[in-house]
Amino acid sequence: MKLFFDDTEFDAQFGRTVGKVVVGSADVGECFATANRMTEGDFASWRDCWHATAERVERIGDEAAKAGRRRSAGEAYLRASEYHRASYFFDRADLTGSFLHSAWEATRRAFRAGLDYLDVDVDLVAVPYAETSLTGYLIRPEEGAARRPYRTVVTVAGYDSPIEEYYAFNVVGGTKRGYAVLMVDGPGQGSALYEKGLVFRHDYEAVFGAILDFAAERLEVDKDRMALSGRSFGGYLAPRATCFERRARALIADPGLYDLGTQVRAMMPPELWAQVEASAPEAEHTFAKMFEGDPHREYWFMSRAVAHGAKSAPEYLRILQDYQVPAAQIAVPALVTAQPGDAETRRLYDAITSEKVLAEFNPDVGEWGHCEGLALSRYDQVVHDWLDGVLAS
Repeated sequence: MKLFFDDTEFDAQFGRTVGKVVVGSADVGECFATANRMTEGDFASWRDCWHATAERVERIGDEAAKAGRRRSAGEAYLRASEYHRASYFFDRADLTGSFLHSAWEATRRAFRAGLDYLDVDVDLVAVPYAETSLTGYLIRPEEGAARRPYRTVVTVAGYDSPIEEYYAFNVVGGTKRGYAVLMVDGPGQGSALYEKGLVFRHDYEAVFGAILDFAAERLEVDKDRMALSGRSFGGYLAPRATCFERRARALIADPGLYDLGTQVRAMMPPELWAQVEASAPEAEHTFAKMFEGDPHREYWFMSRAVAHGAKSAPEYLRILQDYQVPAAQIAVPALVTAQPGDAETRRLYDAITSEKVLAEFNPDVGEWGHCEGLALSRYDQVVHDWLDGVLAS
């Protein structure tokens, strides 16, 4: 289904922002006015139009803050944060890019201002990891100022999200229902990637392990009622971690990812994969030719490749061969979501041997978008109603 643009990637990313209207991180009129100014398919136009909107809305927040109108300021800052995030979406293939860094920093700055002015009960956290730390947020339930233990959803982001975006994806729906949310930028994501150069690793159980070590020290976290959640690429990261981590009581994968190596090999002619696997120069030439005149395809590959530390598409595809979920090792109840045609999520679901539910969403009734991005209220209902049962005691 088309929302505004004929260009499918532009339309999908536009919908990603519009869908956040329901949680107060965007406004319908601002989104459509921004889209109406764009030259469709032009990455620079996308960047400039969203940047202009973000700057304008952030100024609204600044003016409200100066006038002492905290709610007005906070609401504007949250919208500005999302618009800043949208502005750099097509600038992520070059990790040294000045606009990427300035727009990402603006995303975080406006988000934190929004939480402050809306009096959200939040702690900024630094999770010890390896020789450094991972940045994130522990957000307690609405009207939950007492530091008692809460059922807690633990999450990292996906391929292209900073963890601040997960306020819309996990926090609003969770805290309204009495859940705390611990959300952290892991390697390959947001601050870990842009500030510290930490790239993805296939064994993400090491990352979630560090996060759960941190959670164990927090009085607000009920250690016996924690769930791991992964959305988008997190649909690999969280299931992978759950195969080895026994401290979580439940798993949410939206959608599920099972065996990325097999998946990408199946998309290529056998002769091309043989060249990729052998690191043959012919593979580099094939992809260079494929990318000629097709910036969208090149961007799709390279924006992901750099998050893995890869310098080329073939190198990225070789790295993905290690990305497998030994799903038979998952020992907790699992909720796996699916949109029509999500074959990979069904493969994960089929491989899980513990108690499990496949939540199939229906675009024909409005449950559409990547990760149900245009149906966030429905997603929150399905996930948290299930969690209420699994984490009841």
